[in-house]
Amino acid sequence: MALINFGDLAQTAQLRKQMPQTRAALSDLGQEVVTGRATKVGEALGGDYGQFAAIERGLSATKSYMTAANEVGGMLSRIQATLDRAREDAADLGAEMLRVSDSNQRDQIQIVAEQAIEGFDPLVSSFNQRLGGQALFAGNATDQAALADAPDLREMIADAVDGATTANEFAAALDEWFAPGGGFGTDGYAGSDEPISPLRIGPDESVSLDVTAQDPAIRELLKGFAMGVVLADGALADDPAEAAKLAERAGVTLSGAHYGLVEAQAGLGVHEERVERAITRHQAEGTALAETKNELVGVDQADAATRFEAKRVQLEMMHMLTARLAGLSLAERL
Repeated sequence: MALINFGDLAQTAQLRKQMPQTRAALSDLGQEVVTGRATKVGEALGGDYGQFAAIERGLSATKSYMTAANEVGGMLSRIQATLDRAREDAADLGAEMLRVSDSNQRDQIQIVAEQAIEGFDPLVSSFNQRLGGQALFAGNATDQAALADAPDLREMIADAVDGATTANEFAAALDEWFAPGGGFGTDGYAGSDEPISPLRIGPDESVSLDVTAQDPAIRELLKGFAMGVVLADGALADDPAEAAKLAERAGVTLSGAHYGLVEAQAGLGVHEERVERAITRHQAEGTALAETKNELVGVDQADAATRFEAKRVQLEMMHMLTARLAGLSLAERL
């Protein structure tokens, strides 16, 4: 009578012991095929983690600086876009004010003045905008709006010119209110006198965003619009000649604001160039560090794929043998 071969039982036990190891090896090789990096970093480094750790720290720092530089670049881009729109509005309304000031026609002046009051609210809102929850034109007070709401500002402007009866008086009242130390600085501007704290874009480099809603060019811009607003609200309605003088003053003020905004944008452009250079530098450093890291722990993906396939075939054969041995019975041996 034939007996069951105890070698079969031993072989089955051996196969069951080897299968988890083979599965683990197959999983490791699969990761190496996908990532191109050794799964057992310690073995690839020969136990020396010093250089690898330094590279990892460098990559982490470079990534952080890249993120910070991109955020600062986004803020600069948004500020530039706001000033672009404000500059165009100043140029357009200023030109219209100068045009109608030559006519001495109060109805024509009224039409243009209404453009000022229509554009005033969006203009104020643009300087109150936030990016990532942070106010852009409020200086270091990044948690609050830069300016009072447009309706409140219009009320303040109306109070400032109360009692004025001539173009010169209206202009003088607004000059005083928008001047440093005047009502605009104490009531209209709600931000900080201090610029936003320098924003780091590299290990030894920071950028200061020092444009606020109380900068001279923006004050002039708002003042020019304010002159249009008081005209639209009926100032000098019965005196076309005086209304024309105030319209001319508004046009000159807005033209000056236009050129002031150009200068402010030029200064911001210098910061934008610095940020762009920092981003380019971080990209280059990150690429170099990644290449060095790959040299330390990288694997030949084609070779890893070949070994993966061989290990996969081996695992399938082990499953087949295990199933075959498990199917043997005492009756088949008799």
